[in-house]
Amino acid sequence: MGCVVNCAVVLAGLMGTPAALPALRRFRLINAGLDLADVAVGVILISRSVPTLRGSGLAVVVQGLFLPILDTLRAVGLPPG
Repeated sequence: MGCVVNCAVVLAGLMGTPAALPALRRFRLINAGLDLADVAVGVILISRSVPTLRGSGLAVVVQGLFLPILDTLRAVGLPPG
C-alpha cells in the first residue's frame, strides 16, 4: 500500500502544474495521518510475545514516527498554488 501512495506522490509531483499543488498538499497531509495508523499497528506488534513480531513492530514504529514529519514538512514546503 505504501508503494501505491509513494507512486501517486511522484506522479503528482511530475505533473508539476500549479493546479495540482493543493491536491498534492492535501494528499501528503492525509498520508501523514495514515502513517500514524502504522505506528498503532507497530505498537500492537510490539505487545506480542514473539520476538520477531516485537522487532518488526519496533521497526514499524520508528518508520511510522519519521514519515508523518517528512510528509508534513513536504506539504508545508510546497509553493502556494
